[in-house]
Amino acid sequence: MKKIFVLAIGFLFVFTNLFAQKPSDRRKMQQQQAATEAIQEESDEKEADKKLSPSELRKKRLEQGEFETALKEYVSDFDRTTAPEKYKNNSAVILAQSIYFDFTPTPQNGLIEKRIIRRRVLIQDKSALETFSMFYTRPDAKYKLSIIKPDKTKKEVSKKAALTESVNDKDIPDFFGEYIGGGSNVTKLPVQGLEIGDILDIQQVVDISSGVYSNPFIAAPVVEVLSNNYPLVIQRFGMMVPSNYNIQLFCLNGTPKPEIDSKSDGSRLYLITDSMRSTSTREYYNYLLKSSPVFKFQISLKSRAKYKNIEDNFDSPLSEDDIIKLANQRTSPSYEYQAALTKATIKYVKSLKLMPSQKEEIVRQAYYFLRTVTLVKLDNKESSLIMLYGASMIKNGALEGINEDLFLSIMESVLDEFNIEHVGVAGVSKKYGSVADVIHQNELEKGIKVLGSKPFYIFNLNQHSYFNEVYPFMEGTDVLVYSKSKDRKKDGYDISNERLPESKLEDNYVKEISTVKVSENFENLLLQKRLEAKGNPRYDYYDDVLFKRDFVTSDLEKIGRKEENEEVVSKNKARQAAYLKTKQEQEEKVMKDGLDNLKKMFEGQKFEVEKVSDFELVSDGRYDKSPILEFKINTEFKNLIAQAGPNYLVSVGTLIGSQLELKPEDMKRDFDIYQNYRRHFVDEINFEIPEGYTVEDPNSLKMNVDNESASFVAEVEVKGNLLHFKTTKTYKNLYDTKSKWENYTKVLDAAYEFHQKKIVLKKKG
Repeated sequence: MKKIFVLAIGFLFVFTNLFAQKPSDRRKMQQQQAATEAIQEESDEKEADKKLSPSELRKKRLEQGEFETALKEYVSDFDRTTAPEKYKNNSAVILAQSIYFDFTPTPQNGLIEKRIIRRRVLIQDKSALETFSMFYTRPDAKYKLSIIKPDKTKKEVSKKAALTESVNDKDIPDFFGEYIGGGSNVTKLPVQGLEIGDILDIQQVVDISSGVYSNPFIAAPVVEVLSNNYPLVIQRFGMMVPSNYNIQLFCLNGTPKPEIDSKSDGSRLYLITDSMRSTSTREYYNYLLKSSPVFKFQISLKSRAKYKNIEDNFDSPLSEDDIIKLANQRTSPSYEYQAALTKATIKYVKSLKLMPSQKEEIVRQAYYFLRTVTLVKLDNKESSLIMLYGASMIKNGALEGINEDLFLSIMESVLDEFNIEHVGVAGVSKKYGSVADVIHQNELEKGIKVLGSKPFYIFNLNQHSYFNEVYPFMEGTDVLVYSKSKDRKKDGYDISNERLPESKLEDNYVKEISTVKVSENFENLLLQKRLEAKGNPRYDYYDDVLFKRDFVTSDLEKIGRKEENEEVVSKNKARQAAYLKTKQEQEEKVMKDGLDNLKKMFEGQKFEVEKVSDFELVSDGRYDKSPILEFKINTEFKNLIAQAGPNYLVSVGTLIGSQLELKPEDMKRDFDIYQNYRRHFVDEINFEIPEGYTVEDPNSLKMNVDNESASFVAEVEVKGNLLHFKTTKTYKNLYDTKSKWENYTKVLDAAYEFHQKKIVLKKKG
């Protein structure tokens, strides 16, 4: 007690003296105190170092050396402590940033790749303080954080409070997410003591990959966007290319060209320097990598005979022939598995006894057979081969996917077996650019074009994809179509340029038809909803609605097989009863979980949901001959009706689901407008008018905004006790110039305006 009393008296003395001093004296005293604390912390750190073992101390010094050696000649970039006047209203400013891509060869032609990152961030408001008060990184990363106060005193952030745990990707700020690579096992460190006006200095070393690889080794490609959520004063990107490697490097959309520093050992440093880069422009219906400044590169191993030669490819597009060679660098996890699956596929198609002229049907059946294989084990023999494919592809006894190269190789074998003429297709997603800018295999989307009077396409499948379905992000893109050269003297390909077909507007839609009642107590709205989705939009619903009908069993039935668990159950009646009981319990749990998913789906559309019930899947829409996903569901929504004297206000506009609310800054457009595919959304509402009430001015719901790019139309009529209204929102084009943005804003504003509309249920008499 005595000790506490003395401390209290001491604190009171300091506190009283502090307020008795002039402001300048107080500041001087605070600076002296901070300097004393910094000296004490440095002393404490040295004392802590004395307690480390020689190996721990060596490790710490090695880490510090890595932080300091990367682009060390530009360390003065990180002396900056103030932001330019033009950035004073931004939430935070990145005063300096350096990202160094370090590639170190191993004796066995392996490669150790790491990134050494330093960032100095000025915190300018509460929003940035909240973002940077928690630091995120990978558990295997080395890092060091320091806080620099406005008086330039510096304090290292203690790592004692760091935790490693799973974090949802969407909860990780974009600033940190790039170098984490996912939400599982993320290290979180509270940045204690950080305040508005402080600078957070981040030093980080992340190991990307290491190991021994067979020749030729190609490092994973890198794509970097220069802009950030915060403005950047100065940033540098360094790529150290070993002497026995080549680099492929493209600088796009206004990225500065690199400086090249060739070292005496044959290695080369490629350095991109960028300054005064404003924040990323996040615009609706825009592909970031097509419009923002970006560079991409990869490095690949040279042949030993060419170690001394620099054969880097800097901003020189690959030839079409080289691009096709990239596309054909296929990898299959197991030749034995590929051969067995090819044989099984051909055997199945032949069992159908199709005519040679039925080329489309032959390919369709092979496609859906292989899609089924991606979902289930076929038999014990094939299962053992599947295990060779890699445990990462196995989940609960089922394959989750199929390698693109494996799938295309099998399909080509099927086409050859049935003498069906075909050519290869190679392109790039419209999100990432054009096929002319390709530098690495990972950019390419590959497929097959089957020739004939009515050509059709084969792209890699997923568990819900159609035969002859072009990826939505590939529609309308320019691709290379190729085949082995017919000239036997030529070692290469016959190549032509084509544009992939685009799906039609009427083939991509969501249509919701609802009957709506007011609950007996006039508190909630009760909806009986039927939803249809066709074409690309159907993918938005599969995760939420395919929970009741077991589509795996359905697929197996189509190819004449039974699911493993559905095979002969023991003749012992007790065991059979137990099996059926367990199966029923599982189905009930699946239904409950599914209804919970649907509830979350509606809540995601900004509805307040009392309950969902009576789900019925009418059609899963997973085959091109029955392409419509259709289901029925009953819902009850809260807070859409309010009493106004003897009358009621009903938020009927909300029933079409959430709509985009444009802000003033969204009206300006810097980039052109891109859509994955044309589509339309239809909502038909049959609102039952309660007995004793009428709808006041139903025509106030009518709207019609229609132009060459998009439209929003709302029709309404009253028939007896039914208020019927229908809205249709349409996106007509895959591409528009930014000058057409007003066409979209008018439609989006109209849809949002309708979403806010209410009707008055007026009491009769």
